[in-house]
Amino acid sequence: AALAALEVALWASSQAYAPDAEEQTVSNWSGTQHVDCARYAQPESIEALEKAVEWAHTYRRRIRPVGSALSPNGAAFNPEGMLSLAMLDDVVRVDPSAMTVTVRAGARVLELVEKLR
Repeated sequence: AALAALEVALWASSQAYAPDAEEQTVSNWSGTQHVDCARYAQPESIEALEKAVEWAHTYRRRIRPVGSALSPNGAAFNPEGMLSLAMLDDVVRVDPSAMTVTVRAGARVLELVEKLR
């Protein structure tokens, strides 16, 4: 009974700290590879990203960052968890004098090129 109570308490605490995520099937762009992913998170802020990584660390879950799912062999897929950075796509800073640009991990090349024009 004590062990069952502890398991319930651990489950409840994990739900309180779990990042916004859902179970879903992820497919590559060509539809040739699929994975049923237990936790697919797509944070919209740095705080939400930190929460997802902290949750994975605390509960020893592997989460794999995923881009546009272009991999033809599905090597980037992970059924335990995937983390899309697509919503973290800001162009943070363009410094023309230093010829440098700072972007977030989800930035797409097309959007970056438009900002640089």
